[in-house]
Amino acid sequence: MRCMHENTDDTAIRRFRYSGGSYFALQCPDCLRRVGRKLEASELDVHPREIRWAEKKRGKTGLGGNGNSKRLNYEARFRQSDWKRLRARVLDRDDFTCRNCGEAADQVHHLTYERFWKERLSDLAASCAECNQAERQQRIAGGA
Repeated sequence: MRCMHENTDDTAIRRFRYSGGSYFALQCPDCLRRVGRKLEASELDVHPREIRWAEKKRGKTGLGGNGNSKRLNYEARFRQSDWKRLRARVLDRDDFTCRNCGEAADQVHHLTYERFWKERLSDLAASCAECNQAERQQRIAGGA
């Protein structure tokens, strides 16, 4: 049986390892299989070392060992081509309308960071800059 998500934009760039080294390709977030062909370094939006570094940090200490590495990992996510496609899908799904106030939305807000780097559409909502900033400040103040 084929994965239902194999032909969607929910895929993420991941490093696959084999006995001779490693390569990058798209991966389905549900079945964890490679989707499509191997990617060349020139096709990646970020340097391969940055992806390896982010994987290493995620594997050992969640999003990073200290505030700086966590922030770098967070910012690296938003340079990924799969994030850009996912962001466009969320804005389109929500008709470019903020879910909080109903004004025009130009940003995407994470409802949860549980699946950060492998977000699903249900984890995200369209947001205007003011509401997104308010949510961020509330999360910081609440320690979440």
